[in-house]
This record gives sequence, structure tokens and C-alpha cells, in this order.
Amino acid sequence: MPEPLSLDTVRHVAHLARLKLDDDQLEDCRSQLAMVLDHVGRLNDLDLKDVEPLAHPTQLFNHLDEDVVGPSLSVEQILDLAPVTEAPYIVVPKVIDNESA
Repeated sequence: MPEPLSLDTVRHVAHLARLKLDDDQLEDCRSQLAMVLDHVGRLNDLDLKDVEPLAHPTQLFNHLDEDVVGPSLSVEQILDLAPVTEAPYIVVPKVIDNESA
């Protein structure tokens, strides 16, 4: 039987997922994550020796439209629509910090 999930493990996974959880939420996540891992673990018990691997359950086809030039906005119009700009750029929030990299 697998080892139960520790709160430290759940806290680490939450940190990797960039989730800020309090102790009650960590406990809830621990039980939910344990159920998910238990279910995935049961998949290992399936006899799949005669099942051919596939990338997708149905056949997929790409539908490609013709490239047609259409009307577009000017740089000035786009900058007017943005909440924060430093011409000629749109300012966006930082998504990667050096501490967690």
C-alpha cells in the first residue's frame, strides 16, 4: 500500500502550482489528491497487453481555411485599447520570477 501523502508534499505541489493555500485548504487538497492518485494507481492493474496504443480516441483532421488578408487595427488603435502602455509596447504583469525558477 502506498505511503499516505504528507502535508509537506501537498504544500510542495501547491507551491509548484503557484497556489497559496491555508492549512484547511491543504488538508482538503491532501484528501482529494490522495483519491486521484489512488484512482490513477488502479489503472496500473488493467490488463492492456492486447490494446494498441493511440494518441487520440477518434480520428482527427485539421481544417485549414485559406489565408485571406482582412482589415486590421493600427498600432495606435491597439495601444489605445490596452490598459497600460509604454509606447510602442503594451505593459503586462510579470509572470516569471527568479525565486521560483
